[in-house]
Amino acid sequence: MKNAVRCKTRKSPRIVRRNLMFTVPEIIRGLVNKEVELTVRAIPSGEFGGEHPPFGPVGHKGVVREDIKRVGSQAENEQGSYTIEYRDGATRTIIGPLPEVLKKNGWTWARYMPTECGRIVYRIMENKQGYLSDLTPEMVDKAVPGITLAGYMELWDKLNAERGYPAKNNPKVWMIWFGVVQVKT
Repeated sequence: MKNAVRCKTRKSPRIVRRNLMFTVPEIIRGLVNKEVELTVRAIPSGEFGGEHPPFGPVGHKGVVREDIKRVGSQAENEQGSYTIEYRDGATRTIIGPLPEVLKKNGWTWARYMPTECGRIVYRIMENKQGYLSDLTPEMVDKAVPGITLAGYMELWDKLNAERGYPAKNNPKVWMIWFGVVQVKT
């Protein structure tokens, strides 16, 4: 499993913790403004009722993965720093060697974002399993501020229908409540 960290806890010797990935600019802006507190993720067949949440237990701290690209000159990179741009237009300069994945031009998909490039740090507050139809308008507002329940289902289909989880099938989901701890600038 890419971008996963194996951790040991008292309850279980092997819990996989992955960082949350977001690609919708409106949601990322909501994260930066600390307005987004919930994400809903489809549970692949056979995983419902699994004993461990896919993004870590309550209290787990992680970094949001998002699309990035390197900006700036090669000379800047040779001086031991590099600047990256996020899809929402924000930029950040990072001290350190340029990661291999950023040496190519263009956007790097969130899945391959190096952890040190993460700017949004979160802590998981609650994990809950359920069905997509369990979402209320209040919950949707915590996931994508200002969107209606119907609008959320349209967004859900854009992101998940091709993967086999259309809203009309009422897929099993993880509902993950979290708090943004830090936004690095």
